Amino acid sequence: MRYVPFEHIKTGMVLGRSVLNDNGGILIRDGGTISDTALKHIANLGIQGIYVVEPGFEDVVPDDILDGKIKTALYEALELGDYNKCVNLAKNMVADIKYIKEMTINLVDIKTFKNYEYHHCVSVAMYSVVLGYVLGLKEEQLQNLAVAGVLHDIGKFDVKKRVLNSKKVYGDKQMDEMMKHPIFGYETVKENPNVSSVSRNSILFHHENLDGSGYFKLTGEKIGLFPRILRIADTYDALTATRRHRNAFSPAFACRCLCEDAGRIYDADLVRSFVSTFPMYPKGFAVKLSNGDEAIVVGQSGDMERPIVRKHDGEEINLNDKANAYISIIEDMI
Repeated sequence: MRYVPFEHIKTGMVLGRSVLNDNGGILIRDGGTISDTALKHIANLGIQGIYVVEPGFEDVVPDDILDGKIKTALYEALELGDYNKCVNLAKNMVADIKYIKEMTINLVDIKTFKNYEYHHCVSVAMYSVVLGYVLGLKEEQLQNLAVAGVLHDIGKFDVKKRVLNSKKVYGDKQMDEMMKHPIFGYETVKENPNVSSVSRNSILFHHENLDGSGYFKLTGEKIGLFPRILRIADTYDALTATRRHRNAFSPAFACRCLCEDAGRIYDADLVRSFVSTFPMYPKGFAVKLSNGDEAIVVGQSGDMERPIVRKHDGEEINLNDKANAYISIIEDMI
């Protein structure tokens, strides 16, 4: 399979993975062909990309992070404001993610911008839990982290939609209102006995930066582990999602942004663990090499900037091999 960003989708392409609508139902089933009508539906939903069938790459199958039924149930619970159900589903998420065969995640988490806020909450929770597993957190810790991730942005639901959906750069008043969302979220669940104090505080402090430039000006170790994890997952997901005012950035771009601000905004050790778990170039991504060849990523090599790729003539290149180091580095994503 090959991943195709929205701006490169063409009619006639054959789907490798089903395209879902906002309610989690199947909009276009895998094996179906993209028609003009289907392309309009994809555009209207703001779907950031699709996986298509690519001859010679049938064995390239991205790994699912979370069962689609749990995702859909979480979207619905968030939309309804049923936060007790969100807590239960978040804990189920932890059990479901346990069954991932490899803790290197090779999948673009495809979202729509129409219900971006709900999708974002679930994605941040998924990324956080996977990172928590990599860090060796215990079951109860993972459950508290999952709950914090799912509920971290519920305070935004109290912010006027004209602010969230604005295509313009936020003004001072809009930004002030947006910056209150961690407080709104905390206030929403502070009396809920099903939400632990750890999860509540993580919701409150998920916009803190190591250098004290965050919303509450906390610094360094004063920021708990969970808020530091959420901060990374939140940024990564926001960058790799299509928004009303821009297309999604690539995972490589998002990872570089995290690395550039590691130690200042983000916990450097956590960033290293994150970029080792969520590749810059996931399976199925089409790339252009420095020698002009085009290829598709088929695996990881241990160096996230130098994956294993396959050209359309069938030749596979491990870009981490010294022999290939100077002639076949990735120049761009296609």
